[in-house]
Amino acid sequence: MRHAQWRALVHMYTNENCRQIDLAEILEIKPITLARQIDLLEEAGLVRRNKDSEDRRAYGLALMPKAHAVMQALWEIADAVEAEVLKALTAQEQRQLTALLECNGQLKPDIFLSHFPIKFSLKIQRCLIT
Repeated sequence: MRHAQWRALVHMYTNENCRQIDLAEILEIKPITLARQIDLLEEAGLVRRNKDSEDRRAYGLALMPKAHAVMQALWEIADAVEAEVLKALTAQEQRQLTALLECNGQLKPDIFLSHFPIKFSLKIQRCLIT
């Protein structure tokens, strides 16, 4: 699974039945770009598009049961990677990282991540993109 697909899944996981156009806006990507990612997720049996009852041009997105299992596996991997990453940091660095993460959306993830030489775990990225 590519990062872009994972990112879309994370947002759908926390915003069940969100509209495709709204998800594109949240992810700050073009709707056509998201449409291709959703196509791939749908082909994998992770997502289902539902016609919006109020707007026939719009689609709501629902996670399939398989997606919940995939997300659980990803969170477990993320927890293990996070523990490994945090092991490399001093207590002060861990506090600094936690404080930055608690900005909760105040920082753009790409800008934040570019300031650190280490690759962050999925769980840390999840905090940054949700």
